[in-house]
Amino acid sequence: MVTVALIAVAVFAGGLVGWNVYQKHRAAADRTAAQNLNEIGDARDDAGDVAGAEESYRLAIERDPRYALPYNNLGLLALRGGDVAEADSMFREAIERDPRYSTALVNLGNLYIDTRPDSAVALFRRALQGNDPAPAGNQLGYVMLRSGQLDEAHATLTAALATPTTDDM
Repeated sequence: MVTVALIAVAVFAGGLVGWNVYQKHRAAADRTAAQNLNEIGDARDDAGDVAGAEESYRLAIERDPRYALPYNNLGLLALRGGDVAEADSMFREAIERDPRYSTALVNLGNLYIDTRPDSAVALFRRALQGNDPAPAGNQLGYVMLRSGQLDEAHATLTAALATPTTDDM
């Protein structure tokens, strides 16, 4: 009886290990599919097919809801279409999924420059700690320049110019 119980535990434990391996593989496949769909959305957007781009971004989100980029891209589409509330929502969704996603932080900050400059500055400062800090430094310097903080603007813009962007890497 003890042998049967030990075999049952071993099979169950092996099943859990197998299930965990399957889940990791599935998550990686979903992320790859979402990345591909996001790239298709980018290509459609570049070709002027805004509806097709939106469809691809939404499919990417369906495939991997944790992937931040398509939310940011939907925010950009909404902003270009004049839907500021939807853009705000999508940029926030992207940031919720990846709090260090500098591009979404900068995009949301840009949305707030004129209406909520303190919030914009806070977002740009957060983006400086993110995955691509150079654009955040540029925008932070711009806001400081507009508010008359010339010395801080100069220092921030100088540092931003010295920071490599992801395009430089």
